[in-house]
Amino acid sequence: MAITYGNPFLFENVDEYIDPTIDPVLEKNVTEVQGRKVIMLGDKQIEWDDSFRLFLTSKLPNPHYGPEVSGKTMVINYSVTQQGLQEQLLNVVVRVTNQPRAFNKRRLILLIGGGLVPGAARTAGPGGAARAFGSGD
Repeated sequence: MAITYGNPFLFENVDEYIDPTIDPVLEKNVTEVQGRKVIMLGDKQIEWDDSFRLFLTSKLPNPHYGPEVSGKTMVINYSVTQQGLQEQLLNVVVRVTNQPRAFNKRRLILLIGGGLVPGAARTAGPGGAARAFGSGD
């Protein structure tokens, strides 16, 4: 029904094996029959809505899917690490304790990004981060 009405569908706790029955959905093997978009799922022809989205989630820390699945899907790792949480918390603390500096930094970045600071040229720094150099450098 989710495929027909364009609703999202979630498979939870997927292992490294994904049943090939859903391959037509992963590959989006949609055909047009009498002006309607349809997909064959098993031996049934189901009407297809372009708004349909399929999500697969896994509790595996680092799942390894073969090329036949990896080529048809997008794997996004939403793992949370202790270091990542510490960095986020540190950013929040710095932002709260240094609000005037953070505001000025954001304003300067926006001005430089928009080309509104005369004499400032943008160059890419380490990691691709934009740095500004003015006439006082």
